[in-house]
Amino acid sequence: ASLPVTRAIDLLRSMGYHELVSRSTVILNDARNGYDKDARDYLTERFAQTGADVEFMPFDPHLAEGGIIDTRGELHKKARLRLLEIAATLADKYVPDADRPR
Repeated sequence: ASLPVTRAIDLLRSMGYHELVSRSTVILNDARNGYDKDARDYLTERFAQTGADVEFMPFDPHLAEGGIIDTRGELHKKARLRLLEIAATLADKYVPDADRPR
């Protein structure tokens, strides 16, 4: 499942968009409720080498189904919390000087 992301990153880099790739974030998710640690470590390293940040989303059956997801009503608490953490990380990354309480 990571192949399309790898191809997209490789294409962007080959076209000279290194800065765009280095500002990217890749979110890996556990789609089968039992991720392979070696695969996760490999993918994390692979994407980190491109300069992209890498985040991990835990298993949630609604994410595994795909499609549109009601993040408030369908995600389990652990997945919803992680989603909010990732959203906060992205907000800090792209709007670091936002005038908001910390």
